[in-house]
Amino acid sequence: MSFLVLFFILSIITISTFRYPGVYLSYICFFQVLNSLVFESVGLGLFKYASVVIFLPIFIIRNRDLVSLKDMIMFCKSKISLIYLLIVISIILYCLAIGDPFHIEYLINFIFPWFIIFYLIGLFLNKRKTLEEMSYGFVLFSFLLFVFLYLVKDFANINEYTRKSFPEIFGLSAIEMSRFAIIPLIFIFLKLFLGSPKGRIRQIVYSLLILFFSFQIFSSGTRGPVLGLLIAFMLYLFYSNMTKKYKLIIFTSFTVGLVGVYFFFGEDSLLINRALILTEDNAIESQNRFFRILAFIDLFPDYFLLGIGPGNWPEYVLNDQYPHNIFLELIIELGLVGLTLTSTLLFICYKFFKAIIVYLPNDPISVFVSLLWFSMFFSFSLSGTVASTPFFSYCALLGSTIIINKT
Repeated sequence: MSFLVLFFILSIITISTFRYPGVYLSYICFFQVLNSLVFESVGLGLFKYASVVIFLPIFIIRNRDLVSLKDMIMFCKSKISLIYLLIVISIILYCLAIGDPFHIEYLINFIFPWFIIFYLIGLFLNKRKTLEEMSYGFVLFSFLLFVFLYLVKDFANINEYTRKSFPEIFGLSAIEMSRFAIIPLIFIFLKLFLGSPKGRIRQIVYSLLILFFSFQIFSSGTRGPVLGLLIAFMLYLFYSNMTKKYKLIIFTSFTVGLVGVYFFFGEDSLLINRALILTEDNAIESQNRFFRILAFIDLFPDYFLLGIGPGNWPEYVLNDQYPHNIFLELIIELGLVGLTLTSTLLFICYKFFKAIIVYLPNDPISVFVSLLWFSMFFSFSLSGTVASTPFFSYCALLGSTIIINKT
């Protein structure tokens, strides 16, 4: 079965390399975890980079006409790109100044592959058609990821395992599962309500996919990404200039869907069970993330100017790898520079997020990217580390969408 999934995925990326560049771009930039899982499941883990080493040069040569000098300059001069570059330079200089093996390794992990992915998105994602292909690629590969987990990784019995054992058993964490389910859920929901899919069969398929991905979210038991998704949709309804009637329809559909899911799963659902825990006395104060925030507040005044250094959180907060908030992590590790650059990046991205909703509320592709960015922003505020986060790739995606709509 693993070989069949691998063959199917290789067939898709082969075809998409030549005909649908956006689909390949979504795979290479956001679904390397699927790539690794499938190759390793058939004993070919050493060849998992074949999708990059073999197909990426072909992709670049075959689709070189997508990149023009004007597009390159426009993206590199964009505010998001410039701020990201300054963050990268700051981390490089800091790590090189310290110069020990740990910080050199940290630097390598930070740059490869995320720095390359950031500019791959920026340079090749400059056409509306490519952006739409990439959006469908998110749905396709997310679906294949969960199909693979069901067929190969005993995902059907997920409730028998603890959340902390997910990485060892399934190859990815609970929060990663939730993110990979939320991404296609946003797109399909918007296509269903804004795209007005023609044909009863397509509407049924979209509805079934919404149920499928909703089930995966509730199975993962992860609260942060779900809360981010809900807030993103509430902001969409608040900022968009759609009629009150249409807003009410979307809000009602969303609410009815949530209530329906609650009654379908009941308190046996891991997500619902973990959400109900927060209603208990002192529940928030007992969470590890709450203590990490307190640790940040305690450290920041003493290291406001220069920070504690990239990757140095464990030295100051014992038995804790990172603060599980990439923005606080950047600020505490880079000091004043981190505070300035992080705040500026988030301000610009939020401004773009809002602009898309206000001026393009009925464009399902652009709104999808906008809500996706906010959902990931909220999610990475609660989990993840700077050295291995795709958050900046979502920023590049948002910036490219703004440029596409301007041109």
